[in-house]
Formats: sequence, structure tokens, C-alpha cells
Amino acid sequence: MHQIVGDGWTLAARTKKSRRRRVFSAFTTPKCHANLGALPHNAFVGDEAAAVDSVPLSARAELAARMGRLRHKFPPKFRHGILCFVERILCDRPLALIRTFGIGPFENGIDSAYQLILLEAIKDRFSVPLVTSQDPVTTLCETDYLASRGITVLPSDDLLSAPPIDVCQPNYTLLFMIHCTNEMYDNVLSYYRHRHRLQNVILVGNDPNLGITSSFLPINGTNDGSPPSDSVPFANLCTFARQSVAFSLPNFEAAENAFHSTSISFLDIDRESEENLGKMFIDCVS
Repeated sequence: MHQIVGDGWTLAARTKKSRRRRVFSAFTTPKCHANLGALPHNAFVGDEAAAVDSVPLSARAELAARMGRLRHKFPPKFRHGILCFVERILCDRPLALIRTFGIGPFENGIDSAYQLILLEAIKDRFSVPLVTSQDPVTTLCETDYLASRGITVLPSDDLLSAPPIDVCQPNYTLLFMIHCTNEMYDNVLSYYRHRHRLQNVILVGNDPNLGITSSFLPINGTNDGSPPSDSVPFANLCTFARQSVAFSLPNFEAAENAFHSTSISFLDIDRESEENLGKMFIDCVS
């Protein structure tokens, strides 16, 4: 779980027994550039390729085996339900890009590992050509594993930049941002502030309406394709919240916190009624 604060990341870590957060500064230098000394085993220290090559084979094998065991334990009904619903949303349109933020320490964490397994399932099911991951706590061993799964690790020092490819209609982008904060959602959504981009975004993360009060929701400039006003708190998130529909993921028994308060949100460009969308979602996950 991460958020952008001022010029840097703040990492909010969950304890294993509760949902309380311990917040500490992870980055201190301007423009979100990493204070690499504060994060041991950072994936972007020195020559990245040489650093990843230095990961012991035993560590690589151990992580691959651990992920394999957890993948075997992943409830198939849950996976099928999410894949079914994403397929209904896409409606035969291509999923061209998945951008992942804050996946967390899946080398040791259970919640992050299960989230990654769902991400891999979406990638494989829809043959997504490009999947990226940005997280300041990704280790060298995790970077190596992600590469082996066809996931590109990008530097975590700039969330306001454009994605590596410009996804044009009718292609979709999926933002995989579980347990992030409003500040972080708003930063990432800044690239999608115009409707022609926003309408082709699927967000797997917090319900965008959670924590956004009615006083934050912009009255003008949200339904005509114009960008939101910068004077509105969380303007980009507010725009997405106002125009999107959100469906909460079902209970995940294998790890209670892995998908706690997580939803699939998107703009209903096919103009289905919310009732029909709800029936479609229930049909997929039940």
C-alpha cells in the first residue's frame, strides 16, 4: 500500500494481524527520485541487468516454488469470476496494457503474492502484450521473477509520466492498484484526465468513491470530455468516481486482507443499466 506525499513515496505497511498502517518516508529527494540508500536491494541500484544476474539461483528457485504453491491454493472460483467479468467488460475489445502500482513484497508477503497471481491470470487470459510494475520496495529477486513472467519493472520515481505505450481506442488499459491511497490514484489517473482516455480504463483497486465526499465531486467539466479543474481535491479521481461504476470483489477466503475493499471500476461505454451490470457481475462471481 503506497501513497505519493509531496515529492516522494510514502509506504504504508500492513501488519499481519491487523489492517493498521505504519507509515514511513521511503523517498526524500526532489521529483520522486529515489533515496536508494534507504531501500536495500532496490531493483534500480547500479547496472540493473548485472544486479539481477547476481541473484542466487537458489533464491530464484525458492521464490518460483513459493509462487507455484500459492498459485495452486488460489481459489479457482474467485479467479474464474474475475476473469469472466473482465471479459464481459472488454466485450471482445483488446486489453493492450496493464499498469501495476504498489504490488508490494510478494517474495515474503501472502497478500501481495495472491494479488500478483490474479494479475498473472489476467495477463495470460487476455494475452496482454505489455504489463508493467512500479513499486519502490521491489527486490532484485522479485524483479527477476517478474521478468520471468513477462512483467516489465519500471523505475518507481515518476508516476505522473505517460505509460510506455499510448493505448488508443478500442484498446483498453487495466490499472492494477490494490490498496493504494487517493493521492496515488489521482496521480496515476492524471494521464487519463480526458474522457477519450478515461473511458478505456479498467481499475482494479479501491472503490473510487470511498473517501471521496460529495463536496469533492466537481459539478462541471466531468461529463463533456473536458479535464477536471485542478482546484478540486483529487480532481482526476473525482472525475473517474463520478463517471464510473464499481463492483466489489467477493470474499477471498485464502487470505482475508489480499482483496479487502477491492473493486473493479470502469466507465460503462456500452450504456448498460447498472442493474444489468450488477446481474452480469453476480453471474460471473457466483
